Amino acid sequence: MSEEEVRVKVTQIAERLGIERLLRRPPYRLSGGEKVRVALASILVYDPKILLLDEPTAYLTESAKSELMELLKTLRTSGKSILIVTNDSDMTKHYVDNTYILDNGVLRKIPTP
Repeated sequence: MSEEEVRVKVTQIAERLGIERLLRRPPYRLSGGEKVRVALASILVYDPKILLLDEPTAYLTESAKSELMELLKTLRTSGKSILIVTNDSDMTKHYVDNTYILDNGVLRKIPTP
């Protein structure tokens, strides 16, 4: 991508995530939740087909967590595959299609209700 294309894409993604105001702040001045959003935005600029997220809701308030999960649902319906590693069982109950656990080194699928 050209520099201009990157700039446009960054602006679009920042608006979509509601983080435009963070673009002017240095990373060391961001809260944990803001850093999570900025990290996700930096990935989305490249429009990947698959997202691998490790504890994406860590450091987020409940409202920010809900917003992030709604965004991930939107991305999923637009054709993205999303793999989430988490200890948050509430997330797995409400937001995922398939759940697996690692049980003594064995990957096991948990039946979907």
